[in-house]
Amino acid sequence: MTRGTDRPAEDDAAASGPRAADGGTATTPATRTTLRVNGTEHVLHLDNRVTLLDALRGHLT
Repeated sequence: MTRGTDRPAEDDAAASGPRAADGGTATTPATRTTLRVNGTEHVLHLDNRVTLLDALRGHLT
C-alpha cells in the first residue's frame, strides 16, 4: 500500500503514465491535423492528447 492511501502501490506506477517495455516512457503517437483559422490553413503534428485550445494557443505561429 502507498503511505496515506488505501490503494496498492502498483496503482502509483500506472498513474504516472505509460511505460515502454525497456522501462522508459512510451511515446504517444502524433496526429497530422489541419486547422483553418481566419482563412489560413495550418498543418500541425500534434500529440493525441493536445486539446483544441492548447493547439490554438501554443502551436500556431
